[in-house]
Amino acid sequence: MALMRSILAFCLSPIRRWRRKKLAQKVLDAKAAINNWQIDDAEALARKLPEKACKFRLLADIAALNGDARMLHENAVKAFAESPFDVKHVSLIKQAAAQLNLPCDFMASLLATRPETLKTSELLVLLQLLLEEGYLDEFKAAHQSALNRSSLSKKQLERLSILNFRCLYLEEHYEQLSQLGQQLAQMPEGIAKSSAGLVVSSLLQLGRLQAAQAFYTQYINPVAPDSFAPVYYHLVLQSQGPAAAYQLYRLDKSTQSLQKAFPDKFCADVAELAKAPEGEKWLLANYGIGDEIRHAAIYADLAKTVQPLYITCDPRLHSLLRRSYPELEFFPVERWRYESRFGQYPARKAVTGGQLCAMVADSAVWQRLTAASAVGSVISMIGAVWPSDAEFAQARPPALKVDAERVEAFKARLQALNKFGDASGQAGKTRFVGLSWRSFLQSVNRNVHYLSMPEMLKAIQGHEHVRFINLQVALSPEERETFKAANIELVELPELDLKDDFEGMAALMVALDAVVSPATTMIELCGAVGANGYLLSTNYQTAWRKKADGRDIWHQSVTVLSTANREHLPDVLSAAIRALPPRVAANANAVAEPVALAAVTPG
Repeated sequence: MALMRSILAFCLSPIRRWRRKKLAQKVLDAKAAINNWQIDDAEALARKLPEKACKFRLLADIAALNGDARMLHENAVKAFAESPFDVKHVSLIKQAAAQLNLPCDFMASLLATRPETLKTSELLVLLQLLLEEGYLDEFKAAHQSALNRSSLSKKQLERLSILNFRCLYLEEHYEQLSQLGQQLAQMPEGIAKSSAGLVVSSLLQLGRLQAAQAFYTQYINPVAPDSFAPVYYHLVLQSQGPAAAYQLYRLDKSTQSLQKAFPDKFCADVAELAKAPEGEKWLLANYGIGDEIRHAAIYADLAKTVQPLYITCDPRLHSLLRRSYPELEFFPVERWRYESRFGQYPARKAVTGGQLCAMVADSAVWQRLTAASAVGSVISMIGAVWPSDAEFAQARPPALKVDAERVEAFKARLQALNKFGDASGQAGKTRFVGLSWRSFLQSVNRNVHYLSMPEMLKAIQGHEHVRFINLQVALSPEERETFKAANIELVELPELDLKDDFEGMAALMVALDAVVSPATTMIELCGAVGANGYLLSTNYQTAWRKKADGRDIWHQSVTVLSTANREHLPDVLSAAIRALPPRVAANANAVAEPVALAAVTPG
């Protein structure tokens, strides 16, 4: 019987190989159609595939391009069920869940997996996912299980070492990483190249700039890179200042894609833009909405040099920008980013290429760009508008003007929340503090910039006559319960949409006594409208924004709270809140004067 099965398998093997080859070709054809933006053809090809992970993954990719979040989630879940140890499947599930406000519970099944039952290739994927989702204790246990295997290849051992370096960085073992960096010369080339960036970041976090520069030159690149590299950007930022660092954004992928699309009319700086032939001159906003708000600080200076000027913007900022800069023309466009609101994008068919869709997914605007006399990106203009560090640090009025009527409405709303009534004689002492502690987009890489929930609770406990107003978008049930358990009231305003109503959030911030947030969209909006704010900085990537007087280099009304030892940051924040006078009666669009810290001065 065994012989018969062997003979049958031998006879069928050519047929199976032919089927696999044919399936692989069909998958390649569908991928080629996607790459060429032939979406309808790609979907038709994908639906003819057998019910396997490759089919569901392709359909998920197509749903993402079509802006169909539900189909994206449905097919990503199916792909994950067929092949759970695929990082792409997990990424697609997370993308869809963020759009639909659904929980990402894919890790439950992975955490239940026993590492010793997995193939080494599957175990390596599990380790990567555990790191990305912040399960560091589980990672260390699974990592040890992997090291105990006797049949690991050289490449697999290198991968395990690289993942361990990453874990050390996420656990903030910067000193240990810097010491391991001294041994990279004796390590395989793959480990050295993949881990060198973490060592440079650790050295920067430790304040060892010269060592970081030397390490970068030795292990990453002896010369300036010809494309935008975040590690090199931070080195330049620390060594040469923001003016030089922002010149590097001319090399970022989206700006380079724009230059490639419009080689004859692309302008890299404001001087070229001003000298361009008569006609429409366009600048495209880059990156997320928080970046766009921060970069709006250059619009007043741009308007002095170039008019008329057309600038794209997130639709949620359109009314704010039009009110603030009536001399400029703003066009709301959808941008191809995960945090954008999902919906069908039939208007983007003329725009090809993912990098370009990250700036504009609107065919009508694209046609105007095609006919324009000059095209550029906002971020590439910053270093040209402010070519020196002195100009970068110059005090400026708020970049955005709020709706004064909505400010008054929120003042009345807050007064109604004043629970310290006249009977106690404390009515005038109530202070309202807006609170946000993380980004809407969550990942282990982003979370290193934020205070943990215990750290935040430590900072806000025990403050008399302070009411904390929720500014945390997508507040989870678990977070609500954590506040209740700590006996801290977090007031939610159900009438305010914290994801899309930027006019409302801006007005509320002006009405509040202060806003507390890490470097997220919330603090950028707070500073842009001149509201009093405290930026919580936990590492060098945001600490550079702190000027000598403690104020933020971008926003005059924001104070950067940073300490040499992260453990002291909750105490610094607590002192800042304690020092707040009641300032709810401040005028709309008046620049808030940062409050002097009475008890603790941020270091």
